[in-house]
Amino acid sequence: MTGRMNMTAIVADNAQRTLLGRVAEALPWASMAADDAEHMGVIFYEPGPQAAEDLEQIAQALESGSATDVVLVGAEPAPEVLIEAMRRGFREYLPYPLDPKQVRSVLMRIRSRVNTASEGSENGRISVVLGARPGVGGTTIAVNLATIFAKAAPGKVLLADLARPEGEVPFFLEVACEYTWGDLLEDVSRLDETYLSSTVAEAGNLAVLAAPSGGGSPTPEALQALFETLRSSYPHVIVDASMEPEGHLSRSAEFADDILLVTELTMPSLAAAKKAVDAIRRADPDASRKLKVVASRVTKNGGIEAGDAAEALGCPIDWTVPGVFAEAMAAVNQGEPLVTASPKCAAVKPLGDMAAAIGLPVPQRAGLLAGLSRLIPRRKAEAEAARVPA
Repeated sequence: MTGRMNMTAIVADNAQRTLLGRVAEALPWASMAADDAEHMGVIFYEPGPQAAEDLEQIAQALESGSATDVVLVGAEPAPEVLIEAMRRGFREYLPYPLDPKQVRSVLMRIRSRVNTASEGSENGRISVVLGARPGVGGTTIAVNLATIFAKAAPGKVLLADLARPEGEVPFFLEVACEYTWGDLLEDVSRLDETYLSSTVAEAGNLAVLAAPSGGGSPTPEALQALFETLRSSYPHVIVDASMEPEGHLSRSAEFADDILLVTELTMPSLAAAKKAVDAIRRADPDASRKLKVVASRVTKNGGIEAGDAAEALGCPIDWTVPGVFAEAMAAVNQGEPLVTASPKCAAVKPLGDMAAAIGLPVPQRAGLLAGLSRLIPRRKAEAEAARVPA
């Protein structure tokens, strides 16, 4: 989600209401909704004596879009209340006393669901350049694709370095990266566009998110949160990635709109690429819609033709990038992308063709509107009454 997430507390327990407010204050993308807010966001609801009537009204708010999601809180609900809540699609429950960490986790899950499900959300495109094995030229392709996009859309492109065993993007761009995605993911609950912008480095018109020294791999939950934030922050994101040890598919591929699998036309590389193709197909039966294969460092009379390689992989070779070893080595040593260091070399045209193929327009965001506020003053009144001596 690119906007702030509202939170509404329909609870009788003032201490728990205060705790929810503190959680909202600590999250840069969350805030407590005003009593008369049009959009109540995530409702934290403590079932009371009129639970049946309340659930009906909350369900209507969800259907109208004035509420985003509902979290039941309090003592374990009565079976009939729980059954009715489940029937209406409520998926979250937190017992009293509320744990701030659990509240943040629930909000992160809801934020993720809303971001994924919103068909009209303003999402960028993520293109993962996946090296079939180390040393096949994946980083060169990722850096140059990102440079091409950044030239066309200054300030709107990010290059994320998630290659294993250790990222090398800064060497290709001669950029000093003070922070890495490791710093960014130390506290996922704080992850938003502002936090991201404070950790990226600038290489001309291109934003760079570097990898931590010594490599490492984020957890699936952290990686999902990272990619959602990248999507909402940049119209196009290029990710330099690689296969995991023992041929396991990089988790980055799960979030990709495009997977550019990079291989050389050599037997070891093609064997690794075949494992990658099979892994991608297992993860996504419709993988052909986003999988493209790039043959890199292709030379004449190399021994294996692109057609033979395609037959071995069971999928076409979409682009072949000629080997331009002298130019590529000079560019890396200068800390400059190949497309700017040697703009007339033979590798530049296929790189431009790739960029054109994955440069699709970004959809527009649609908003949510409506209101639901009757329950808040009533529940506050219940809280006040509870403090009056009998």
